[in-house]
Amino acid sequence: MQAEPERRDLPRLLKKAVKPHAGKEIHVVLDNLSTHTTADVKAWLAKNPYIRFQFTPVGSSWLNQIVRHESRLRERESPKEDRLMSKV
Repeated sequence: MQAEPERRDLPRLLKKAVKPHAGKEIHVVLDNLSTHTTADVKAWLAKNPYIRFQFTPVGSSWLNQIVRHESRLRERESPKEDRLMSKV
């Protein structure tokens, strides 16, 4: 039952976040969580046409984790490769 408060929180959070930038076009980057596309949120967006939602691709959070993990592995391997190459 926690989705109910979260659903109501997003329009309130957005209202507070965009207030200092009133009248400017604002792009908000969100994941594809269902609470970001509820009727309440859509109604708020309709009243605030200068706000644009940009959604990350489905599965991108998994992709980001894989890229980070791969980067860490490369960092660990890189010093070994450098030491090996210096001996050749």
